[in-house]
Amino acid sequence: MPSIDTLYRLWQLIGVSLLIALIWVSLTPSPPDAASPLSWDKANHLIGYGLLTGWLGQLSLRSRYRWQLALALLLLGGGLELLQGVGGLRQPEWGDLLANSLGILLAWWLLQRTPLGHTLIWLQQQLRRRR
Repeated sequence: MPSIDTLYRLWQLIGVSLLIALIWVSLTPSPPDAASPLSWDKANHLIGYGLLTGWLGQLSLRSRYRWQLALALLLLGGGLELLQGVGGLRQPEWGDLLANSLGILLAWWLLQRTPLGHTLIWLQQQLRRRR
């Protein structure tokens, strides 16, 4: 059974992988056509930024760091939208930035106000009990 430190490093690696995937999908000229459950582009933005915020937000339980993460992801989303306009292959959209922001805020709220903010800790505790 992996140690808690090993699991935490795995959680970090998954988070960084999600971040890299989000950046790649945002900047590639031909992103994969991943249909959201609503088959709506803005839902993909909301879900993507929400999942990323939710995952990375669990790596620190301090509210201050979660706010900093939310702000950093908001700035990242804005920067990626601006970069999409460079080169003319893709168009930046204010609606995408709004959907990103809503996903970040929803995930932040869930992290702070519901048990979802402790999912990774709960999973680690369950794995430790099985040792």
